Amino acid sequence: MRAVVVPEPGGPETLVVGEVPDPVPGPGEVLLEVAAAGINNADVLQRQGRYAPPPGAPATLGLEVAGTVRALGPDVDPAASDGLAVVGTRVTALLGGGGYAERVAVPAALLLPWPEHLTAPEAAVLPEALATAWSNLRAARATPGETVLVRGGSGGVGTLAVQLAVALGMRVVATAGGPERCARVAALGAHAVVDHRAPGLVGAVLAATDGRGVDVVLDVVGAAALADNLAVLAPDGRLVVLGLQGGARAELDLGTLLARRLSVHGTTLRSRPLSQRAAILAELRAQVWPLLTPAAGRGGDDGRASLHPCLHAALPLDAAADAHRLLASGQVFGSLALVPEDHRAPPPARAQTGTVTDETSTPPADGPRVVVLPHATAPGLPPAGDTGADGGPAARREDVGSMVEQPAKVMRIGTMVKQLLDEVRAAPLDAAARARLAEIHERSLDELRDGLSDELVEELQRITLPFVGDDAPSDAELRIAQAQLVGWLEGLFHGLQTAIVAQQVAAQQQLAQMRRALPPGVGPQGPQRGTVLPVGSPPAGEAGDERPGPGQYL
Repeated sequence: MRAVVVPEPGGPETLVVGEVPDPVPGPGEVLLEVAAAGINNADVLQRQGRYAPPPGAPATLGLEVAGTVRALGPDVDPAASDGLAVVGTRVTALLGGGGYAERVAVPAALLLPWPEHLTAPEAAVLPEALATAWSNLRAARATPGETVLVRGGSGGVGTLAVQLAVALGMRVVATAGGPERCARVAALGAHAVVDHRAPGLVGAVLAATDGRGVDVVLDVVGAAALADNLAVLAPDGRLVVLGLQGGARAELDLGTLLARRLSVHGTTLRSRPLSQRAAILAELRAQVWPLLTPAAGRGGDDGRASLHPCLHAALPLDAAADAHRLLASGQVFGSLALVPEDHRAPPPARAQTGTVTDETSTPPADGPRVVVLPHATAPGLPPAGDTGADGGPAARREDVGSMVEQPAKVMRIGTMVKQLLDEVRAAPLDAAARARLAEIHERSLDELRDGLSDELVEELQRITLPFVGDDAPSDAELRIAQAQLVGWLEGLFHGLQTAIVAQQVAAQQQLAQMRRALPPGVGPQGPQRGTVLPVGSPPAGEAGDERPGPGQYL
């Protein structure tokens, strides 16, 4: 079978696809045909030689997959797996390794159902992230009504941890890098989101909790964030460290722990005994998996589930190196997945309705190999206190393409919005900026009114309410309002970009159909299979690489 192998530790370029022996399911195991594999930071660490797989685990990368059961090993009782360990059943699975391949053997106890409404890449990014989020909330003894700080709220684990904690009745404060990402995390249901790139993170978290602090911190940073994490904990607070992206060694003031009765927990998932991982997945299936079932009225009129994966992109197995580069770029919101060649069938048709989930659209085999299109949406933030039918934020989930009255104006409006965005970013954070930002707001309304729907214009008016009135806003109010405005404008701009890319892809596919109707040898040459044309890329035949490089997957 084909699998991604790492001949020697190093950078993304060390990832190559090669032929390896087919796995054979052992006692208690099943053989899965992999439809998609999730990508995690642990895979990057293992590729670099900094995270060895546990004894007995495959050396191949990949900790989670979605696939189909193809064979059963000895001693597998289908009845004991609630019908999952049955040949032909579509499942997701938590792995010790081996996911970056066409087939993988996995203990039957580590299988979970494949939610029918999700594509293979969406289903594949659930097991590791949700098992991590659930087990660490349990380790922290987090209860409904408590406040949880999720560090790295825009990552694969973070996006699901935010949603899960909200669904379990907790108040969530999250961190993310940059105003646009903060806005998208807020749309997931977080009650407050702090830009960790801005100074004063501790003060911002305390301000968001009225000075009390948080009861639980879920931290993926490690040493670099230890001091801040302890500073924002309320008395009897619990810090759970589940990642070491910012280092493993830091100084700890034990007096701080004693004075406020704080506790620090360290957890892992992959190296736990099979019995513990199986117990976590049994709880996950009983307590969390029902939240993945779409239900009318939950999360909006579109029938979106209470929990949903935020899939940034799905790439072919051969593009594993590009996927790791993309993960390292800091551009990923949510998760990435790899898809073997045999599983590039088009996903189920559905409306583009998500605010925070990026969509992978895989055309037929004779079309482009992979085109990654984010949802064409603007993550408009509601005014304070505005909630949806389920009590969550009433965030917009509407297609930006339908909010633009005339398609011919899309590029012009997109350019204008980007200019406004740059101007807002440059505004100083002081009281004197209030009049200037109010002026930007008024000009935005005037210039956008003739090209966008009334609903979008009303949304923009609501976002900048803190800039009207006689009282000068505080620094904190100004920062929050500016972040909301920047996030809204970025969301609109990226949505308009996506509409343009969608038009390009549709035109490419129509052109390909016309060419196929011509006799052999007739007609000009166009983009070859595997080409992705992002916004601003040179047309086929001009200078420029036709194959997408790092950062070109939109």
